[in-house]
Amino acid sequence: MNNEHPHQLTLHELEKAAAENHRQLFSLNAACLGGNVRKGNGIEWTCINGNEASTVMFPSLTKENAGDELNALMENFRQQAPATAGYWSLLPAQPENVGLHLLARGWQPGWQPCWMALDTLNRTFNEVLPEGYRISEETSIGVSLVNDLPYREDSAYFSSRLLQQYPEQACRVTAWYEEKIIGHCCLFFSEGTANVAGLYNMGVVPEQRRKGIGKALLHAAAMISRKKGFRYVTLNANNIGRPLYEKVGFSFISYGATWWLMNKNYLTQSSNEIQLAEAVGSGDLETLDQLASSVPLEILAKPMCNGMRWMEFAVYVDQKEAARWLTDHGALLTGLDAWNLGWKDKAADLLREDPGEIDRRYFEWGGTLLHVAAEKNDLPLLQLALQYKPDLSIKDLHHNGTPLDWAMFFRRDEMIVLLKQVV
Repeated sequence: MNNEHPHQLTLHELEKAAAENHRQLFSLNAACLGGNVRKGNGIEWTCINGNEASTVMFPSLTKENAGDELNALMENFRQQAPATAGYWSLLPAQPENVGLHLLARGWQPGWQPCWMALDTLNRTFNEVLPEGYRISEETSIGVSLVNDLPYREDSAYFSSRLLQQYPEQACRVTAWYEEKIIGHCCLFFSEGTANVAGLYNMGVVPEQRRKGIGKALLHAAAMISRKKGFRYVTLNANNIGRPLYEKVGFSFISYGATWWLMNKNYLTQSSNEIQLAEAVGSGDLETLDQLASSVPLEILAKPMCNGMRWMEFAVYVDQKEAARWLTDHGALLTGLDAWNLGWKDKAADLLREDPGEIDRRYFEWGGTLLHVAAEKNDLPLLQLALQYKPDLSIKDLHHNGTPLDWAMFFRRDEMIVLLKQVV
């Protein structure tokens, strides 16, 4: 542990320190769970008992070796078959087109980490709690049986075994009300240069929120970190938690990137599919034409290994010419695909020629063109869709909302007026 507070760090140094804290945590936690870390050339990942979640930790691949190294990674996954896997990267990713290689091998685009940091020096942390509440630093208290407590379960990222085996490097900050656990967060103290205290698993049970418990937990975590000699506390925020962190004094550092392996389709993926996906993603029409004679094009009628439709993938990577090639070779082109590619007349043709196209559901949440228009605030798309008699009663699968519900939620005033006129 540190004996004195380190010097002030730049944003770039804090970003690197936050990533290194994650890397050390994931590696040590994997060892505590009976796993290990596998390494390639510029890439390393955790392997836990063969079937737990695996984590690829901030690789530094190159354009020259990315394909081969990721092939080796996927071959290891085919042998170990982890339940899920996450690929964490700073930005820009190394190489910048690594996302294309991952999507071609069955990964899905993930959420964007938001790195934040708190400088604990010259700050006062003395949050006063109401009577009956208290905060404590723990290493042996379990929280898995606390109903509705976020992040209460052990995971491949932070586990009770880690807390028990490395009490000097990890601890849990626990909030209590009348001697019942109501909230917690975890700290991991990294070693080496530019070391920081990483904050993880922040959560409060629903009935105790909006009472200052979260703020008190953060104050306590900051005080604990400072007493142990760590000047900075870093974390990865989501949109819900970020305002609270900012109130306490956390500042934005940078964004990162993640990709996730959420199914096991990759176990039977062919090398031809990978080649085809990489050619589509890079807009390599010459390779696509070469593959047309060797790849059974019925593959274009099925989803890719990562669950995306081929045309959806071309739209995602913004490859219009590859999209034309896919269309010419039988891949499904939907009204939304055409609209997103900028083919507005083609989108109208598809909606006019196929009465069922207007009510097609998109994405895993099952929204229609109208739902998508409300989400993206795309008034021209909504106006186009309304010309073809859509079913306005269709509800999405995640929030059970109609297009009007979505427009009202996002406060799309013009859309609300138009939808009410035709309801």
